[in-house]
Formats: sequence, C-alpha cells, structure tokens
Amino acid sequence: MSGKKWTNKEINYLQQQYPDRQTIDIAKELNRSLCSVYNQAQILGLKKSQQYMDSEKSGRGNVLAEGGKAHRFPKGHTPHNKGRKQNEYMSKEAIKKTASTRFYKGHKPHNTKHDGALSVRKDSTGIAYIYIRISKGKWELLHRKIYEQHHGPIPKGYNVVFKDGNQANVDINNLELVSNQELMKRNSYHRYPEELAKLIQASGALQRQINKILHNEQQQ
Repeated sequence: MSGKKWTNKEINYLQQQYPDRQTIDIAKELNRSLCSVYNQAQILGLKKSQQYMDSEKSGRGNVLAEGGKAHRFPKGHTPHNKGRKQNEYMSKEAIKKTASTRFYKGHKPHNTKHDGALSVRKDSTGIAYIYIRISKGKWELLHRKIYEQHHGPIPKGYNVVFKDGNQANVDINNLELVSNQELMKRNSYHRYPEELAKLIQASGALQRQINKILHNEQQQ
C-alpha cells in the first residue's frame, strides 16, 4: 500500500485534535494530505464534536441554503423538457453549442474510481476496513489482497487478521492467518476482564511460538 504508515503518536494526536479543530490544520501539522487524515479519522471512528459543528469553523452556514430556496424546484415540479426531443425545445445553434458538455454512451464521470483505488468502508458492526478496486464493480479487502500477494490463496476456513488490532495497518508483517476456530476463540476474550483477556492472549501467542519452533525442528 502506498503512503506513510501512521504512528501511534500521530494517531493519539489525531484522536485528541480531530473533534474540535479544522481537518486541514491537522493535516498541515502532521504533514499529511487532507484525504489521508479524513480516511484515518473514519477508520478510527472519529467525528467532529457538536460544539465544533455549531461553530463558524465548521463552515456550515445557512446563508446559501436560505438564499437558494427561491431558485429551487418545488416538490412535484415537472421539467419543461420532460418527454420531449431535444430539437423540440432547443434551437439548432443551442444544440451545437452545448454538444461538448453532454454525456454520451460510455462516458465516465470525473470522479470514477480507477483500478487500484482505495476506499474505506464499515462492516455491519461498525468496524472500518480498507478496500481496493480490482476492476469495475469489483472490490476486495486490501489486507486479504496483500496477504495473498505474499503467501498465495487463503485456504477455506481461514481468516487474515491484524496482529496489533489496527485495521488501518495493512503491512504484511502485521497480518497473520488464523482458522475460524482460533478467530472465535480470540473474539471470546471480550467476555473476560481486561487483565484476564491480556493473559489469555499472551498465552495463545506463546503457544503459537512453541508450535512454530516444534514445527521447524521437525523439518530439520
């Protein structure tokens, strides 16, 4: 994945500053793009505070909204050109003049995503993951794609998880393959007090290291 990896210090700063400050100022101080800051904030589930949204800093004014009411189409309005051919309501000169601005078959909007583009999306539980566009209409989870590029297809019944629990850290060294059974066991830690959950996790990590050592010895 392209881009600079977020450090714990940067994440802590973003968590503290994002709710009450303009995002563009935070981006400048972190020396990151505005898009990068917005994506990371979405991954962390950060939102602007109500106090910020009500302030002038948010840029949410009602002046344009109120001023534009007189120029909006009322509910139920029927466009004057509905059901009519273009030459029935436009002159030949007007048709020729607007030809370069019309959409044609096969036209792609300027904001169409390209292959390799990234998108942050939340699953049904509210956890944000990064997706990568493979082709038109086809997106895959980026961390699974990266794992497969290094280790090949993911076996049925296995999952790619993040060692540090950070879904934004898709570095290959932070990804590991676990079975459905192991994943279920790890998720069950949440039932226990924090200290006990950490001991269970540490025990599982130690057992995996022991199994790895035993496996290597058997291969020698």
